Amino acid sequence: AVFFGIFVLIQVIEHTRCSHELVREFPSPDKSRAAVVVLTNCGATTPYVSSVAIRSHGESFDAGRDDHFFAIAWQNDIEVIWEDNSALTVIYERPYGEMIYRQEIERQTYRISYRRK
Repeated sequence: AVFFGIFVLIQVIEHTRCSHELVREFPSPDKSRAAVVVLTNCGATTPYVSSVAIRSHGESFDAGRDDHFFAIAWQNDIEVIWEDNSALTVIYERPYGEMIYRQEIERQTYRISYRRK
């Protein structure tokens, strides 16, 4: 299962034939950054993947460049709550088969926590 998860994550984040859709954007309290939720589809051989990344305000969307700190199988209704400008909580639905590919608790200067809906 771990190997499959790593394979899918590599396909999703680095594969050029994948389609990436910006689903939602959650600005930080000071509006300098935003947490973005992305839905990626790499075709029939891999599941959809929902992921979250942080980018600077005003930066254009670039799924290949954005640094995803959370990635989960299937289309997922993800919400992000900023506790302050350096801490955020990702709220997600429990995935089918518990397929969470990446779930970091720190990214650069950000502290990240998670909660299921």
